[in-house]
Amino acid sequence: MRPDAQFLDALPQLTFYRGRVALYAILKALGVGKGDEVVTQAFTCSAVPEAILATGATPVWADTEPGGVNASVATFEAALTPRCKAMVVQHTFGIPTDMRDVWPLAEKHNLPVIEDCCHTLASGIGEAKVGTWGVGSFTSYEWGKPVVCGLGGSAILQDAKLRAEVSRIWHSLPEPGSLRMMKVDVQYAAFQAMYRPKNYWRIRRAFRKLASTGLAEGNYAPVGEDAPGFACRMTQPMRERLKGILSGLDAIIEHQLWAGRLYQGRIHSENLTAVRVPAGSDVVYARYPLIASNKQALLEAAMEAGIEVADWYTSPIQPLGSSDWPKVGYRAGSCPHAESLAESLVSLPTNQKVTESDVERTVELMNGF
Repeated sequence: MRPDAQFLDALPQLTFYRGRVALYAILKALGVGKGDEVVTQAFTCSAVPEAILATGATPVWADTEPGGVNASVATFEAALTPRCKAMVVQHTFGIPTDMRDVWPLAEKHNLPVIEDCCHTLASGIGEAKVGTWGVGSFTSYEWGKPVVCGLGGSAILQDAKLRAEVSRIWHSLPEPGSLRMMKVDVQYAAFQAMYRPKNYWRIRRAFRKLASTGLAEGNYAPVGEDAPGFACRMTQPMRERLKGILSGLDAIIEHQLWAGRLYQGRIHSENLTAVRVPAGSDVVYARYPLIASNKQALLEAAMEAGIEVADWYTSPIQPLGSSDWPKVGYRAGSCPHAESLAESLVSLPTNQKVTESDVERTVELMNGF
């Protein structure tokens, strides 16, 4: 199972310091700006509204569908306003949004669709791969993504005119400073050397502590503040690293498929529920998600056993607490399904560091929960 060939060829071309900068560039190229609105789904990370707000526009939030991790045509339509100028459609954990329904809605309202492919490069629905439906898409190469490059993201454009405008924006951006990149390179080397699922909890604690002191390049910036290096493109050395990693993409995808199949076939607990997957979709899981009857108890058991079970997202806009939701235009209670997911969803790793022994230990924990 491979990504669309045109999509794959474009990945190392228009590369930015972060995936959110790629989204920002696409929105700017579309002419989105002050007074406009961009509809996107809740149960996402703050990087998405950060990019929207950077254009001067306002995010408008669509709820996830019942039992699923993505917005549906009904929840998108309920969120639309006359001021919406674009839609950002997310393929959460690698499960594709059902574009067969969402695409006609976008056409009806003449809204350009931007696909959030940060969690998958190769999932598909019907006969089409992710990244081929909208005017453009963006990816991320940060920790926890299918391809980990340290930091960075790509903008992939279907339309030649739009591609030329994003390219113009890309050329106008500086590269981040050498000290910042040295920090990223050290983090990447440490991640490659130290990360294994059994080390997940220790590494997470160390990373969060270092990020809070500025000694590590964190994933999030305080909402409403300009993130250092936000409006930057990817450095040439990191682009070369990305090209090397992408040459092994088939193996990455095959391992994700393998791990997803094992979890799906072996986890049978009445306290865990699989999330909805649209009919006719081929899923390459970035992480394997499950809805837990007692999320906190499961996380505590996993931490004690040294087994990787991630809690994200813990908020409908990760990692924002409810006091910060108004800063990104989110109103408490407006997306009840997304808020419920944040209280109940856990996810399991599928990356190449996951061994069959890791899967067996995880399955034993989950089935005994």
